[in-house]
Amino acid sequence: MKNIVILLLAGVFAFNSYSQTPSSYSAIGFGLPNEFKSVRNIGLSSTASTLDDPDYLNLQNPAGLTQLEMAKIEAFTTLNGVFSSTTDLKKYYSNGEFGGFSFSFPISKTYGVGFLAGITPYTNAKYDLKFQDNSNPAYGSTTNEVSLRGGLSTIFMSSSYIAPYNIKVGLGYKYYFGNTKYSSKVSFGNLSFSDAEYTTSYEEHGSGFSVGAISPDFQYGVFDKIRFGLTLDGKFTLKSDSMLTRTSTLVNDTISSGQGDNKIPMKIVAGLSFRFADVYRGLLEYASQDWSSAAGYRVSANSGRAYKRISAGIEYRPVKDAAFDFNKSVFRAGFSYEQLPISVSGTGINQITFSTGASFSLSYQNHIDMALAYGMRGSKETGQIKESFLRFSLGLSFGELWFIQQER
Repeated sequence: MKNIVILLLAGVFAFNSYSQTPSSYSAIGFGLPNEFKSVRNIGLSSTASTLDDPDYLNLQNPAGLTQLEMAKIEAFTTLNGVFSSTTDLKKYYSNGEFGGFSFSFPISKTYGVGFLAGITPYTNAKYDLKFQDNSNPAYGSTTNEVSLRGGLSTIFMSSSYIAPYNIKVGLGYKYYFGNTKYSSKVSFGNLSFSDAEYTTSYEEHGSGFSVGAISPDFQYGVFDKIRFGLTLDGKFTLKSDSMLTRTSTLVNDTISSGQGDNKIPMKIVAGLSFRFADVYRGLLEYASQDWSSAAGYRVSANSGRAYKRISAGIEYRPVKDAAFDFNKSVFRAGFSYEQLPISVSGTGINQITFSTGASFSLSYQNHIDMALAYGMRGSKETGQIKESFLRFSLGLSFGELWFIQQER
């Protein structure tokens, strides 16, 4: 019964799978990339490519499932606050959003075979702008409203295996989908003119694969459990169907429609982690995806720039070589610097994020996770929009033995 209730709750989350973090920069391209796949991932500033703990699910590297002991279900939600400002204007946005849902179970502990599936946002896209225009007396005072809603999400499946020499490997499949709507509306103060709204909508979908590997652990001096991780998300084609419509008091008409393909570039993530003083784990990671090579229906060649991320994290866990113990708490902190794949007037947009998080045990393999992230992107000094954002995430993780034959 417990399993059914959890899965039903997960289904409710899944219906709200589009991520809509408010940002002026999400109106460019497919939106801002989402690097926060789980609450633990947020607390460590996305440094997850080397992790394969039995307590948490690794959504970044498919090789990180070899240590699963129980069937696990994880889900989380996020509250966002964004402060936007230019040299003349200031604005505050806030919203709540679905963060992700995933479940997994071990297939063979001997060979490290595990299975993982779930849904998570791939890009963030939400934007609102409203302003008055009194430049043309013939129109009267006009109100202009521009909005963006949508983004891309990912349904994923992956599995792991322990290869010879204790090298952990994994393979994943991802289905990308989304609906994005750009809306522009003008309301005239002069009643002789009819209000009008133009909406451009995109329906998109595509499939891709990912591979991952985690090295064996080794020791050097005071550091142990030193390991390397690598994840490759392959190139894929994202198919787009578009439609432009016009709505007014006089007409509701489809002006144009079309379809085409978008070539999405490969993403590479490489990481290093190590343990020291028995209770601390340090993590370093580098990610790269060359969006300047993306081209197609919605993106023109060389319209973007390479996405790059450098991040570091540290985790404190009080018990060495133990699973998540009851009444034990885990604490995390992280930092990341990102070169976002977008430019404004020839100037690239960069982002800095600081994060912290904690997990509190409810019982064995069941815990509640929290994370807080603060970041900044853009700069008023270069004529851009400066944004400061604050994200609070709350998640639950349940573990249970499934597929065990019961005695009668």
